[in-house]
Amino acid sequence: MVLATSTAVLIGSALAAGGAVYSGEQQRSAAKKSLAFQKQEAAAATARALDQKRKEEEKFRRLNQKKPDLSAAMETAQERLGSPTLLTGPGGTGQNVNNMSRNTLLGM
Repeated sequence: MVLATSTAVLIGSALAAGGAVYSGEQQRSAAKKSLAFQKQEAAAATARALDQKRKEEEKFRRLNQKKPDLSAAMETAQERLGSPTLLTGPGGTGQNVNNMSRNTLLGM
């Protein structure tokens, strides 16, 4: 009877130890999965933050882009009224070239 009792105690102790080991392994596995999930979420959050920063910088550049000074260009063009264009060069066209009323072979 003492032998049976001591054997039962040993078996009970072994089962309890086995259960503790199993429980510990489950906890370790759950902790490992949780850590992997946290790393994945941190990487996703970093990617979202970088994307948001890129979009904000792009919006800032779009709103603050340098624009040409159109008023100065228009003033210059009005001052040069009658002056040469980019197609005719600095000398412009001759006075007789603009005379469209003269007789030509096509106009006869």
